[in-house]
Amino acid sequence: MKNILIRAGKDYFTNISPEATLSFRNRGTFGHNVGFYLISDSVYKLISTPNTSITPDSYLIGSRQSYKKNVAETINSEFDAFVLPVADFLKPKKNGHMKRLTSLIKNLDIPICVLGLGIGVALDVDKFNDDKTNKVVKNFISAILEKSSSIGVRGELTFKYLNKLGFDEDQIKVLGCPSVYLNGPDYNIRPPEINNDSKIALNITPFVRKYGSFVNKTIKNYKNYKYFMQDIRDLKLILYGEEWGPGNKKPRKYYNKILKENKAIFPIDSRSWINELKNFDYSIGTRLHGTIAALNARIPSTLVVHDSRTQEIADHHKIPYIKIEDISKKHFLKEVAENASWETFNNNSKKNYEIFINFFKENKIDTFSEYPNPIIQEKENKIKIQKIPKQIYSKNIGINEKELLNRINYLANEKKKEYKPPFFVENEKIIPINKDNNSIKKLKELIRR
Repeated sequence: MKNILIRAGKDYFTNISPEATLSFRNRGTFGHNVGFYLISDSVYKLISTPNTSITPDSYLIGSRQSYKKNVAETINSEFDAFVLPVADFLKPKKNGHMKRLTSLIKNLDIPICVLGLGIGVALDVDKFNDDKTNKVVKNFISAILEKSSSIGVRGELTFKYLNKLGFDEDQIKVLGCPSVYLNGPDYNIRPPEINNDSKIALNITPFVRKYGSFVNKTIKNYKNYKYFMQDIRDLKLILYGEEWGPGNKKPRKYYNKILKENKAIFPIDSRSWINELKNFDYSIGTRLHGTIAALNARIPSTLVVHDSRTQEIADHHKIPYIKIEDISKKHFLKEVAENASWETFNNNSKKNYEIFINFFKENKIDTFSEYPNPIIQEKENKIKIQKIPKQIYSKNIGINEKELLNRINYLANEKKKEYKPPFFVENEKIIPINKDNNSIKKLKELIRR
């Protein structure tokens, strides 16, 4: 039996209550965005073979806990490989995270497999020139390549950036995002027939501008819409009524209107998300993984592109999209939906999937490349899909007593229901794996805070 550690919030089949999901390490079992589940779950399903045991790290790796001196020792002694499905790590605000991962990776004796890596900057990658970030990224990529044959990246923009740093096409493979293959590579999506009664799934990045007028028209003209939330701040709001907003920012006016109409829902994991989306006719929005979740539900979905990470994945997978600057006051949902074509996306999927599978072979990770995977399918048939949490309060329904009692019950019995991560390293004094004196000094200052 081959034991694999995977970077994931939880096991694909583990059902966790919304309350326990939110309370885990004060950041949620999915990190800060439930879209991360789509990435890790897709890889989890793919590498599930009869001779493989898979353990999620519950996002311990890359956290400050990675500096525990026995984390690398534990991984080396318990696992045969470490698979890391990641996201848009390559950006200045992720420098600390990349440094921690680099330090840990250098102390691993087992092979690693990194995929889904992307650059998270503005659309014009050529103008991105941050010397500090470039150095951190170069060290990070070099450390990975010491333990693997190649690295899987999201698209041509990321490849172009890493190529500028000195890495070539033998080392960096363009794979797109693993989440596209969560339910297999066979797609046959057809254009929707939109009318006033159509069920519309909206996904929204609240801080993205130039999208408000389109959202307002959509929620006015299509009463059978739902807004699929994704951020941890949204889960806090829907569960406990905590005020939305990073810092002093406030949500846009349409956000409050959606909440008052009781149209917001939060999918608690990938299975509940995709199962709910199957009830809709069409999906549109600025959320990359909101769009990909809908495609996995096999419904037509249009992405509203607003940055490099959404652009390069749309380009690679041929996902139909419209640019944020083109969502003007003149555009209506019916027009956008009927002008999109999913034929190229359908035809492109299998070809991309073969490249995806070959990447795992190169990195000596066994896969069950045919879909559906019988191991996964058997468990899916046995394990129920979770129910999506509902709002405690809205203008139309008042107080939702059933949901309110669920929250009170959880808070009264919190310790009995909290999520227990399967990969756990006993508490030990945190020391930097990198023996650099400057790193030690900085870490001590951090601990004192």
